[in-house]
Amino acid sequence: MLTIVKSWLPKRLTGQLILLLLSTLTFSQLFTLFFFLSESDYIAEQIETKQLIRRAAQASNVLATVPEKHHKAMLKAMSVHRVKFYISQSAETDNTASFNEKSFLAERLLLRKMLNKEYGKVYVYQDLASSSRIATLLEYLYQKLKEPTKAGNKKPKRLKLFTTAIELKNKQWLMMSVYSRDPFPLWAKTTLISLLIMSLVLIVIVVFSVKRIIRPLNELADNAKKLGLGESIQPIKEQGPEDVQHAVKAFNQMLLRLNKMVTHRARSLAAMSHDLRTPLTSMRLHAEFISDEVTQDKIIEKLDEMEHITKATISFAKQDSWLEKSRKVDICALIESLCLDLSDIGLNVTCDITDKINYSCRPVALKRAFSNLIENGVKYGKCVHVSIFENNKSINIIIADQGQGIPEAEQQRMFEAFERLDDSRNQKSGGMGLGMTIALTAIQDHGGEIKLKNRVEKGLDVIVKLPLN
Repeated sequence: MLTIVKSWLPKRLTGQLILLLLSTLTFSQLFTLFFFLSESDYIAEQIETKQLIRRAAQASNVLATVPEKHHKAMLKAMSVHRVKFYISQSAETDNTASFNEKSFLAERLLLRKMLNKEYGKVYVYQDLASSSRIATLLEYLYQKLKEPTKAGNKKPKRLKLFTTAIELKNKQWLMMSVYSRDPFPLWAKTTLISLLIMSLVLIVIVVFSVKRIIRPLNELADNAKKLGLGESIQPIKEQGPEDVQHAVKAFNQMLLRLNKMVTHRARSLAAMSHDLRTPLTSMRLHAEFISDEVTQDKIIEKLDEMEHITKATISFAKQDSWLEKSRKVDICALIESLCLDLSDIGLNVTCDITDKINYSCRPVALKRAFSNLIENGVKYGKCVHVSIFENNKSINIIIADQGQGIPEAEQQRMFEAFERLDDSRNQKSGGMGLGMTIALTAIQDHGGEIKLKNRVEKGLDVIVKLPLN
């Protein structure tokens, strides 16, 4: 149950703040409403029987002095909201089952004494135990929900707290009833309407205010995502509440330190390249004076290898593609053109790509990554077939070769720098073992991942998953 409730709760800050404020406002207003509705009925507590009996007798005495045709008009003029006078054909009322000869004898005698002339039967009924106002209201609302057509326009019934009945000469009855309060008064309806209006106004104000407050946070999240993908971003303007400004300021300081670190690393690598060139050249010159040709060839071969390693390391560390701007491209067309280019230079590469998938990326970096993966597949698996499909979460590119596969224990080593399947670092046999590392770095910079999976029959599947953006 708790899980279902959590799933319905808003996930974003704007929705949570609106829900919090509306809940607080609603509960406070409803609490106030129920507090006033639950107040005791002061009339029921402070009923003065003698005064009410005198009032009933006065009404009867007045009727005796005017023609019968004016009785209804007179009674209507004497009636108020809580005290009603009316003519009835009988003394039976909704809750006056105690109208009998033995009930309220003292009150009945007092009523007869106050009458100016002799009347027939008189009855008095008093009920000081009025029902709870909230209970009456809830019962009415329940009936209205249960049977909306029957409850329709009916209002909750008010109880009679005090009733007198005086039999007139024409055998009709002069009734006086003192009612309890309305279960659902007019002011309560006004309160609910004002609650609705306040809620709507509050929603507009909160949505506008919260969106303005969290705008820097959204910008911070977007820039953090771009930074995580290796894109170049500018510092964020410090605005909004002080807490948000502190977070933005900390992010800007981190961005500044990262940029300085990357710049320092690039300069250090450039200096390293320049500094290594001199000793390598000097060592090559000294090697020329070695008389033993076999030793000379081995030393020169190792120097060439060192030079290639240096160049490859610097090229990998610099990664010029990291400075590339992201843009929308058709990733299917990008991979298809790459497969055609590799096929044109004699590599056994085929592809099965039909759909168009727009993807925001750094196309040069991705092209280099897929080129390395496909070339590696052709080298060790003879031929490669590339396919691509999209699901709800990611774009999946499968590079399938026909080789012998890679043992699971060796798969992770494939992506480590200077690691090759043939355990060779001879540049003539192809590369320095950085191709898969560069590919993995480029894919991870786009928030993706690479998985290797051996097929049961034969071959290896390189599965690249790129998150949808």
